[in-house]
Amino acid sequence: MLSPVPLLIIVVVALIFGSFYFWARRQGLLATEPAAEGEQGRRRISLLTEAVAYIGAVLLLAGGIADVGGLLVIVALLAMWLGMVRYTGELDATAGTAEGSAS
Repeated sequence: MLSPVPLLIIVVVALIFGSFYFWARRQGLLATEPAAEGEQGRRRISLLTEAVAYIGAVLLLAGGIADVGGLLVIVALLAMWLGMVRYTGELDATAGTAEGSAS
């Protein structure tokens, strides 16, 4: 069964990063203009920090997708194993024995 937990984690982290980015833009922390002469400049968030935040969100999203892909691989392997066991007749033999003993 596909678990919604990785997707939920991705959405929560994306909302956190997006909210921080929105807040920083509104506060003017992402602006690149220098402070005027005689004024104390506001602390600015560097472009590098902004880029790292975007890369982190992308990697987190990629990790969540890989997690879902891994789950699908496990389901596929389980289905193949079940098909092999069914093809050998072990499941049918067990079911036939159980029916025969019940009557």
